[in-house]
Amino acid sequence: MYADGGAQAVELGREQARLQAELDAAEAELLQLYEEDAA
Repeated sequence: MYADGGAQAVELGREQARLQAELDAAEAELLQLYEEDAA
């Protein structure tokens, strides 16, 4: 492993966590819209 390999992996992990959080938020928003529409 290179000296910056660990830092790179941590950065990628953070990026993925951020994207996952965005996805979760968007999914929750869609579900809310769908439920309002179904009501």
